[in-house]
Amino acid sequence: MKTLGNLLLFILFVNVISTHGQNNSEKSTLEQQLSEKMPDSARVLLLEQIAKNYWNNNLEKALKYANDGLELANKINFEKGKNRCLNRIGGIYGRMGNHQKALMTLFEAIKLSKKINDLEGLSRAHINLGVVYGEQKDYYKAIECYKEASRISSELRNEELNQLALMNIGAEYVQLKRYDSAYFYTEKSYLMAKKLKSEDNGILLYNLGNIRFKNGEYSKALKYFRESSIQSRKSNNDRILSMGQYMVAKTFQNTNNLDSSLVYAKAANTLSEKSKNLEILAESGFLLSELYEKSQPEISLQYFKKATAAKDSLFNFKKNQEIQQLIFNEKILSQELEFSKKELKNKQIIAVIISLLAILAMVVLNLYVLNKNKSKANRELSDQKNLIEKQKLEIEASLEKLKNTQKQLILQEKLASLGELTAGIAHEIQNPLNFVTNFSELSIELSAELKALLQNNPSNNKNDIEDLIESLIANLSKIQNHGNRASSIVKNMLEHSRGQKSEMILANINQLSEEYLRLSYHGMRAKYTGFNSEFETKLDENLPEIKIYNGDIGRVLLNLFNNAFYAVNSRAKTENKKEFHPKVILQTEKQNIEGKEFVKITVEDNGTGIKEEIKDKIFQPFFTTKPTGQGTGLGLSLSRDIIINGHSGTLDIESEEGKGTKFIIQLPVIQ
Repeated sequence: MKTLGNLLLFILFVNVISTHGQNNSEKSTLEQQLSEKMPDSARVLLLEQIAKNYWNNNLEKALKYANDGLELANKINFEKGKNRCLNRIGGIYGRMGNHQKALMTLFEAIKLSKKINDLEGLSRAHINLGVVYGEQKDYYKAIECYKEASRISSELRNEELNQLALMNIGAEYVQLKRYDSAYFYTEKSYLMAKKLKSEDNGILLYNLGNIRFKNGEYSKALKYFRESSIQSRKSNNDRILSMGQYMVAKTFQNTNNLDSSLVYAKAANTLSEKSKNLEILAESGFLLSELYEKSQPEISLQYFKKATAAKDSLFNFKKNQEIQQLIFNEKILSQELEFSKKELKNKQIIAVIISLLAILAMVVLNLYVLNKNKSKANRELSDQKNLIEKQKLEIEASLEKLKNTQKQLILQEKLASLGELTAGIAHEIQNPLNFVTNFSELSIELSAELKALLQNNPSNNKNDIEDLIESLIANLSKIQNHGNRASSIVKNMLEHSRGQKSEMILANINQLSEEYLRLSYHGMRAKYTGFNSEFETKLDENLPEIKIYNGDIGRVLLNLFNNAFYAVNSRAKTENKKEFHPKVILQTEKQNIEGKEFVKITVEDNGTGIKEEIKDKIFQPFFTTKPTGQGTGLGLSLSRDIIINGHSGTLDIESEEGKGTKFIIQLPVIQ
């Protein structure tokens, strides 16, 4: 079965096949209209529409009609029509695999859209641009483009464009294996599609089910697959219906409900054969062969042969597509090469003529200057050289000063976080020291009593002596435990203060994160008069120990906890204290993603939240939402660098203004 990342491309192919007959009829009608009389501006739009209709099955023709429309739009100075054609041409080049031309064309479309204030064209250009970046596997850039398209379409209240942009964002997050984000945007797109009564409902429900399936949430996945099947039946889309039925069968297989799996696998096989969905025909056939293997080997063999034949046909079909694409790309490349040769030859001739004229002009000018005032020219050259040298030195000094300032700011951030630890450590270390003192005094008293018993008559007081010895051992054990606790706090503080990384060590994430939560809480109470907040821990007891740089992870956790307590404190100042209860939640859990184990740490607060327009800037160096003088803007930037570059993990943020923020850390389990 295809991965979820390739699902949208597969669905696009499905739609192409299913609407082929209808498109042929529509293309013929539109091409007949070209022979009719009409305004040139209407002809431009008609040419672009014909190019759109050839978009799915004949890219060469689509490019020809789009270029004809662009040529006519330039001729009559019809800029909106020109923008439409540029968008279409950029999309076509992207599909052809000519990403360089696609990007150049789409950048031109964006520039023109801004010039003429064509916001719809601007949104479409960003969607096309996102597709190109996605094909280049630059998923983050693709997401940026789709988000910009979503923002613009939201301003226009164009829900169809916005729904498309959100669906694409979800697809890119699947490629990044960030399934939580993928689900969020896909669900958002589905709700809009549902409101618009879009034909994408069945596809989007299928996508949501697939994300849940990959996360092992089989009951939720089953619900989405069944709803997808209902929508597909309503729209008579047997292809999507066969996909949904197959995934229901796979879900039942994974939950060991083999009878139900068999029923739905048969349904998927029948539907895929009817709709010529070769991929599902092959996959459902292999599943049926597996389910019948033990009980009815002959039927199992029949399904296996049928599935193998479908897979061979699908493979040959894809290979033919790839060969046709390569032939077309080679044709385009040879045409571009021939044109480039002619263009280069003309440029060379012009360059030679310009060079000769320039040399001649320079010779005449130099002779004139030398003959008129040689000494003055030398003096001016000397002054200019001195000025350049002076400017060079000033620039180098400024650059050095900037580097030193950056180092000082980074050091200031580290020292600030170390300073914030002081109050929390003072409170935390006092508890084990109090225990050590109390149990030491008690042990002294027990020792004196034991000495007295031994001096009197040891044989008669044997039971009492044994009880005293056991009490003494218990007290010494508690002294040792609390001494180790104090030592651990001091050790973490020393590691936190170091400027360089130590070796990676196996660490208990539950213990480390809970310790820094308490240190941060007491530090905030010492720093802000009247500060108070609840905090809750939801720790996975089965969490494995993982290798980390202890001090670096401690610095990240302290920064996130400080931000969380700062946010709830800020909100508490502006809201009714009886109605608002500040709270910070620490949660840890073990995750298995694509066969790899991760430890997930979540720090959640119900504070002020973060505005949507600045959420993308939150990890940028020197960017801060705190008032001047209260933050360097380096905490989250350094934290993300430690997690991503230092530990090969991820640090993500989910936030809603006025409701709270959630930071999510995922660290790989390295034994």
